[in-house]
Amino acid sequence: MVIASLPWGSGTELITLIVSAMVLAFSVGLAITTLMPHMIDPSPWLRLVPPVLQALLPKRSRVGLIFIKQPGSGWTYLNEAIQLHLWLHVTNDSNTDVLIVSRTQVRVLRAGWKFLFSKDPWQDCMIVDIGDQRLIPGFVGVPLPARTTAVFTIRHHYRSERPEPHRPIKCRLRITDQFGRLHHVRLTVPGWPGA
Repeated sequence: MVIASLPWGSGTELITLIVSAMVLAFSVGLAITTLMPHMIDPSPWLRLVPPVLQALLPKRSRVGLIFIKQPGSGWTYLNEAIQLHLWLHVTNDSNTDVLIVSRTQVRVLRAGWKFLFSKDPWQDCMIVDIGDQRLIPGFVGVPLPARTTAVFTIRHHYRSERPEPHRPIKCRLRITDQFGRLHHVRLTVPGWPGA
């Protein structure tokens, strides 16, 4: 079928063209979701597929992390570094997929005008305990089975200027899983007495 030769005034050929495009989009979406489920995010392609046909596609399990900060998190300043102590409950929200934590990073957000013009770099967290296992750089990460919650204990010396004493600081935590997907959370960490 040559599209240029179609008489656009004919309703039958126009409907045939639309149905052909829908079938093609459905085939592409089906191939992406079944053959390469973890290599390519198919969501941009699924915009081409009408909602009626999307219902026929196999569902991908949604993989995400839910972060809940626990009491006891805080910071103090010592030896030109912010010492962060973070305690979190982290839940793997997937119904089927195991998520392997391969890297944990943190970045302190500057307050006020200074933050608008400079951003501290991401730093790999020094000590990360997930349940009773320690995340060790260069080794296979710690697995989080589907629909489970683990206690994350993170201790990190963040090289930075001294914040205002006793003020909470804001930071971002970034976790990378085995597929290179990033999971972020913003945290407000109170200062400990003597910070």
